[in-house]
Amino acid sequence: MVPMTKAEIGRCLQDKNWCMNNLWTIVDESGTKMPYRRRPVQKDYASKRHGLDVILKSRQHGFTSETDISILNDCVFTPDLRCGIIAHTLADAQEIFETKVKLPYNELPEFIKSKNKAVKCDACTLRLANGSSIRVAVSFRSATTHRLHVSELGKICAKFPKRAEEIKTGTMPSVHPQLGGQATIEGTAEGGAGDFYDLCIQAQSDTIQAEKEGRELSPLQYKFHFYPWFRDPKNAVSPIGITVSDELKQYFEELAEKGIVTIPEQRAWYAQKKDGAGGLGRKMKREHPSTVEEAFEQSVQGAVYGDEMEEAREDGRIGFYPWVKKEPVYTFWDLGYRDATCVIFVQFIREEIRIIDFYQMIGRGAPYHAGQVLEKPYVYGRELYMPHDVMNHEKGTGIVLRDVYQTLFGKKIQVIPVDRPKVKSNGIEMVRGIFNQIRFNAKTTKDLLKAISFYRYVWDEEKVCFSKDPLHDFASHPADAIQTLAIQFVDHTIDGQRRGLTGATSFDQAPRRSDNPYGSWKPGQGRRTG
Repeated sequence: MVPMTKAEIGRCLQDKNWCMNNLWTIVDESGTKMPYRRRPVQKDYASKRHGLDVILKSRQHGFTSETDISILNDCVFTPDLRCGIIAHTLADAQEIFETKVKLPYNELPEFIKSKNKAVKCDACTLRLANGSSIRVAVSFRSATTHRLHVSELGKICAKFPKRAEEIKTGTMPSVHPQLGGQATIEGTAEGGAGDFYDLCIQAQSDTIQAEKEGRELSPLQYKFHFYPWFRDPKNAVSPIGITVSDELKQYFEELAEKGIVTIPEQRAWYAQKKDGAGGLGRKMKREHPSTVEEAFEQSVQGAVYGDEMEEAREDGRIGFYPWVKKEPVYTFWDLGYRDATCVIFVQFIREEIRIIDFYQMIGRGAPYHAGQVLEKPYVYGRELYMPHDVMNHEKGTGIVLRDVYQTLFGKKIQVIPVDRPKVKSNGIEMVRGIFNQIRFNAKTTKDLLKAISFYRYVWDEEKVCFSKDPLHDFASHPADAIQTLAIQFVDHTIDGQRRGLTGATSFDQAPRRSDNPYGSWKPGQGRRTG
């Protein structure tokens, strides 16, 4: 309604839905100042909010605007609220403050501002005369936060793991939903790991279970919301003149089999966004997912093996590759104690390197790891391969760790130390060189696939780019186990057979050309024998 009298104005201002659709001004995606009007997905989310909410989404649905205007509305009409907005970067924080807080407040009718003046409205902080305030930052701790919005938590987890930990341990616990506190955590997926992934998976499980039982979620549980690209009506364009590739046609058929039916205008929009000029290409599924599973299967920004993993998915090299019983199985290791000890189980079938299984464990010694490997039903080859630190001496006994493992595995399996390259990037290039020969058994290597997808370079915030060094975290050790495989495969023998690059004893000594660090052998075109 359009209020005409003072009484009608009063009633409208007490109705938050009316305020959200009539009171506020924002800057839209094109940079144009305009009245805020909820779009269909924003209306849908507003009607389904729980209090603690996590949103997995495709891009440009307007959830940042919806959430931040909602927080601002509460501050203007409710006294003594302490509210916080956490942005992906400092530049994003400044942009959010200017366009989602400062401008909407300044554009309010004067009679509203005069009753609740801004005591402070700069340095990413709005403090009002009624005691309510909004602070926009990249992280913060607080005793109590009445309203919290964390924008793009997936990207924060991928680029700024320490900041993500601060948000998890210092910011989110400051929201007390039993006392009316509210939090919205939203973002696009950045790989199948990290705090945002864990939060989404747990919230999805809790939400599904509550729906099955016909009950409300606990105030302490997060409700899961998923908004794929096709939920937004603006993601459609005339199909005239736009080519939908055969690959995409098959993709849309597969979506239809899952109950996701799209119209020609939507398919044209998707095709143009993915394959058109300046299109997202392989990043399309990450930025505009169709399903939850699809969102999390994509690699993070800065992923060391991002392109290789996406090619493996597209080529069908992540699928059903079970144990071939008549062929031997070889294990390639990365050793740790406080960090994980990781083992990949590999078979060499024709020109394929099949990773059929994966094991990892933290805080256990050699007897435990060897026992777990030997309990598998596999018939092992005559050698297993461990990194160079297997030659270290145990602190207590002085015994070489290799001798310990050799005793545990017996005389039938020889423990072979594998030297690491002097430069980490060399080992990474060796893995890339054999990646298109690798097949993964998806059922038994889920944790390995998650780790490889999330294995990423360190983000340098000062230089605003990724560094040349991978981040050391949970993903490092599975990735190093694959590096053990690559080095042995390319430069040495496996069970006495030459399978990779010939004529060199280590990567750092391998003959090179300026255009091909592998000499005459071309990565990914089959392994050398003889």
